[in-house]
Amino acid sequence: MLTLTFAKPERISRISFINAHGDRGTEDGKVRGATPCEYEIQVSMDDKTWRTFASNEGREPWTSAHGIAKVRRGVTVPEEQEMFAALEKQISHVLAKLNCVPKLPQVWPALTPSRKNQPLSTKAAIP
Repeated sequence: MLTLTFAKPERISRISFINAHGDRGTEDGKVRGATPCEYEIQVSMDDKTWRTFASNEGREPWTSAHGIAKVRRGVTVPEEQEMFAALEKQISHVLAKLNCVPKLPQVWPALTPSRKNQPLSTKAAIP
């Protein structure tokens, strides 16, 4: 959460989200990385009563995966979230073990024609 406090009421006409991490600055060609997809901008005159005046509600999701994740958060109960987290952890462990398996040699079959009316024979070449 980011809170901006002004000395007196200010009129804000535009808010832009830019990921200007590091020395890239804000040039369009140099800006890279994540940009907020979900946001809620609220205002308050007394720091007690807050009113939402802009949000991502009703906007198209950044990607289909983002849209699915957003919907899932809204319909899953805490027990399901714990179950999903445990499954993600298990998947991570399995993937780590799979990455330790040595790669198998590659075989490049070459089909060569044999005598007329004879099926093709297969010769394997291993690099």
